[in-house]
Amino acid sequence: MAYQEFDFNVNSPEAKPANRQKVIQLLRIAMVVALITVVEFIFAYTVPKGMMLYSIFGLLTMLKAGFIIWEFMHLGYEHKVLKWAVIFPTVVFLAWLAVALVGSEGPTLLEETGRTDGVNVVEQSE
Repeated sequence: MAYQEFDFNVNSPEAKPANRQKVIQLLRIAMVVALITVVEFIFAYTVPKGMMLYSIFGLLTMLKAGFIIWEFMHLGYEHKVLKWAVIFPTVVFLAWLAVALVGSEGPTLLEETGRTDGVNVVEQSE
């Protein structure tokens, strides 16, 4: 079996990207996501732990996810109705999920950690 020889010359046509604009766009997307991540790290070390920090993390995470969906699912280039048909149910579901998890699991987590953070934990009578 003969092996194919590869030309590792930097100036060869195979070494250059087929579409330079797509590579630049991909780098822009990576920079925006990296910038949002840097903002998350800044908040992590400057804002005291609590509901405010967790809300900021949730919003920034949804912003990153929305941006990635917008670019990689090519929603930015679709009709307005299709954009809303994808984004609106996702936002509604995530909001419902956040409320459901905080409402059902929040008091239990606070009780197990021994923290109250200003929240009245309802104690169950035996």
